[in-house]
Amino acid sequence: MIENTSGLTAFGFGAILLLLLAAPAVCQEVLVAPGGSPGGVIDLQGGSPASSINLTVLGNFEDWNLDIGPNQNSIPLQVEASGSWQVEAADASSLGGRMTKYSSSEGYDPSVQLADSLKLSSPNQPGFSPVDLATGGVIATGSATGTSLLNVPVIIEQQVALSDQPLDENHKYRILVTFTGSLTS
Repeated sequence: MIENTSGLTAFGFGAILLLLLAAPAVCQEVLVAPGGSPGGVIDLQGGSPASSINLTVLGNFEDWNLDIGPNQNSIPLQVEASGSWQVEAADASSLGGRMTKYSSSEGYDPSVQLADSLKLSSPNQPGFSPVDLATGGVIATGSATGTSLLNVPVIIEQQVALSDQPLDENHKYRILVTFTGSLTS
């Protein structure tokens, strides 16, 4: 588990970031539960040998303490692909890419969201701008890895405004992110 515990908890900007892995070619989604170990090989039809891409998220955020201003954290993603590949990120919770007030007993409260949407990027991708989860998009690309795993750091950025509502200890800001891996050739 990856945690950032250096933030000020007095502001009440706790956050939970849940991650999904998906492959649209076979419509497989894997929920990454807090503390879980997601991932798996998705065999795509056609080709000899069989084409495949394997994505693994090596952590999650639980109780990410957010401060007023810019906040940044990272999470490692591993890719193993038999051909050229890309990874896209999108808001799976359909909340406009914004972290939203959440509690396990009440669910989401879309009337309380952070003013700025969550952004993701990979520092290994020259020329790529951070992907705004309001629209989603490609965060990383690469060539075949063979049987080797390629570590792709994913930088997660969340701006917190003075006008954002602090939450009590029973609520967190939460968003569900989908990573979709696909072969491009």
